[in-house]
Amino acid sequence: MNEQILIVDDEKEITDLVALYLQNEGYQVLNFIMQQMHGTALTASL
Repeated sequence: MNEQILIVDDEKEITDLVALYLQNEGYQVLNFIMQQMHGTALTASL
């Protein structure tokens, strides 16, 4: 499997845990940890 998944959360522990499960399933994972999510928009091109 060569699918990519972007994980966005404000807690590093959550992104690390989700990434571990998804990597074990064969996904390529990109973590993004947001310190402040108030009024912030994320645009990603993968």
